[in-house]
Amino acid sequence: MTEREAIARARAEAAVPTDGAPIARRVGHGGPAGPYWLVTLEGANRTLAVVAIGDDGSIVGAGRPARATRHVAVDAGRARELAGAAPGATAELVWWPSTASRSPLFPLWQVRVGDHDSWVALDGTVLRERPGAAARAG
Repeated sequence: MTEREAIARARAEAAVPTDGAPIARRVGHGGPAGPYWLVTLEGANRTLAVVAIGDDGSIVGAGRPARATRHVAVDAGRARELAGAAPGATAELVWWPSTASRSPLFPLWQVRVGDHDSWVALDGTVLRERPGAAARAG
């Protein structure tokens, strides 16, 4: 699935009018979901809807933020800064069910800092150790 196709699929799924540009971000590896697109449909002052779309076009997750904020408050550059990495360091979105995120709508930035990785949540929370697996319900 291309970025353009992911955006079109997200618009159809969310069915919200947007006055801002949609943003599609690639999530490099997505645990059980595999790689996917995280698409945010933006309004003038906040994110109106978030849709995670698998490469086969399946909806991995979808939602509408309850608060009037941007869903992805931290981009790759800011994630590098927060983690204390060099400006050219590797920063990619990743997700697996973990104690830091149980939903593919909330991937983490994995940032290479020297000889180790740090993780930065979409809200800017920095984790110096890889978050452990989430406990299974049931």
